[in-house]
Amino acid sequence: LNNNRRVVTVDVIERKKRILLTGTAPHPDRGAWSNALSANANYEVVQHTVADLVDGALDEGPWDGLFFFGFDPGDRDSRDLFETARESGWPLGLIVDAEADFSALAGVGIGVDVQPTRAGLTTDPRGSVNPAFPHFQADDGLETMLAEVPPLVTPFGETAWGAAHTPLLFQRIGGIITDDPLLTVAQTNRGRLMVLLGEGSWRWRQVGYLRTGSHAAFDDLVAKLAQYLTSDPGVDRFRVEAPRLLDEDRRVTFEARVYDATLQPLAGADIGLTLRDSTGTTYDYRFSSSPSGGYGLDAGRLPKGTYRWTARTTLAGTDYDRSGTFEIRGIQLELNGRPADHDK
Repeated sequence: LNNNRRVVTVDVIERKKRILLTGTAPHPDRGAWSNALSANANYEVVQHTVADLVDGALDEGPWDGLFFFGFDPGDRDSRDLFETARESGWPLGLIVDAEADFSALAGVGIGVDVQPTRAGLTTDPRGSVNPAFPHFQADDGLETMLAEVPPLVTPFGETAWGAAHTPLLFQRIGGIITDDPLLTVAQTNRGRLMVLLGEGSWRWRQVGYLRTGSHAAFDDLVAKLAQYLTSDPGVDRFRVEAPRLLDEDRRVTFEARVYDATLQPLAGADIGLTLRDSTGTTYDYRFSSSPSGGYGLDAGRLPKGTYRWTARTTLAGTDYDRSGTFEIRGIQLELNGRPADHDK
């Protein structure tokens, strides 16, 4: 009977995630991101101006995520709304106004400091995908789209990013990919955060469609950013299914699942497993990709006894391990004999 059982984990989405899009005034980027998110059945998208929210619309929450377009930390109402969202623990996406009061940016505590060369001076970088971005896999067509669509408008000057930020997009000036981030994400002690240091992404969606006949690359980028922000970082991203009791003629097999920061299955993970028997002898194995989309390991047949196992992997620089025990029991030959030996 033990070999006919399997323990599975099912995550149930009980409701749509509520995403609030806001800004001090109507903004074309907000419209483009709203269209991208509204096409996703997992999200309920709500739009309000900052003035609406100050007047009480914020109480329509709680919100699973908030995107702030044309964010200016020097604007009092914008700053107050930002602080309220942070105190409430809502994940935040900030699309920063290229002509914002950057002298106030360092004070909001998001780990970004911009020192413009001159107030109001801007530059026009394109984006380039960071190939080492660890949190989720960008669409294969994103880099091509970014090379073809118009650049964003960003402040011209020196920018310092805190260690918590991981760039998804770098700035491409002309044909040169710089080390300056254009779009980053961060996991902070006050929740997840996204910062896009530039405006004009509505052109990405529009021109991308004109070039390819599809919004797929842009919509996928926005959806994955929303999914990253709204996914629970406390959900188990490394799961291992292992036997508990086997007869010694059975093969010992393990299955593993690995998920990225958006809780989507992650391919290409390196997973190791160590077995230790009752004498202290250890055996090392590695998982391989399985046809089911996860990872599998076949340790073969093992002598009877009690074994302890530990599986390990690393995701985005963080080490994960899972462990357990199982028993291999000897086969009682009398149960397999024909006829039964009633004299023993």
